[in-house]
Amino acid sequence: MLATSLNGYLGSSALLVGLAVCVFGAFQLLLGIRQHDTRLLRAGSRYAWGVLGAAVVAFAVMERALITRDFSLKYVQQVGSTKTPPLYNVTALWTALEGSILLWVLVLGGYIAAVAYRYRSRREDPLVSWAMIVLYAIAAFFFALCAFWTNPFQAAATAATEGRGPNPLLQNHVLVLFHPRPSTSVTWG
Repeated sequence: MLATSLNGYLGSSALLVGLAVCVFGAFQLLLGIRQHDTRLLRAGSRYAWGVLGAAVVAFAVMERALITRDFSLKYVQQVGSTKTPPLYNVTALWTALEGSILLWVLVLGGYIAAVAYRYRSRREDPLVSWAMIVLYAIAAFFFALCAFWTNPFQAAATAATEGRGPNPLLQNHVLVLFHPRPSTSVTWG
């Protein structure tokens, strides 16, 4: 499961830390609601910054792996290439399932931090705490999905010095800003 490169170890570790932070944050808020402990409720929303930090680290490590062309990672072999310009290697992060989910973990971490910041004056309110519990649970699902089932930091089975490169739709024009449609077509008939 863990990759052999430093990028693999750092990225996998960030995903596991993010998962742990989500679980501990939700548990602390749940305990605070159950025991009517305002100290626990105030502290529970602080885990949002750990969620955001773990997501940023995982995203940055994958970007580093793509930019430096770390072909020891299976995902970089799938979407990275030495023949494509650096801009397209940066955007290759969201061209396949594993990277898209990692991008959504980052977006979700940003939303969780924004909610925690916006409602920082109401941290003792059980309604805000329940909302944060739900957000932590959703983030825990996505961190677990990234860490175990669609891990972009998984080690490649074979050594390689070249990858396939990003989806052709993302290599030459403005479509680099958008997520591509699947390359397989389904005929309804």
